[in-house]
Amino acid sequence: MTYRAALIVSLSFQEFISDRLFDIADEDGRGELNQQQAFDTVSILVIGDTEQKLRLMFAIYDVNGKIPQSF
Repeated sequence: MTYRAALIVSLSFQEFISDRLFDIADEDGRGELNQQQAFDTVSILVIGDTEQKLRLMFAIYDVNGKIPQSF
């Protein structure tokens, strides 16, 4: 894989992650975040416990809502 191709893959992965984090934080589905929604999502990433972080990671990759969260 060339550097350029790797960069494109990396950037599209970063875009995927940021889009999914936005979608998860946008609980009311209005397409915008209020301060509380943004704070709640970032606080899970920064100070959340292991279970909260795992649930967020599952939610990021579970685009269709079909991954069971039984832990």
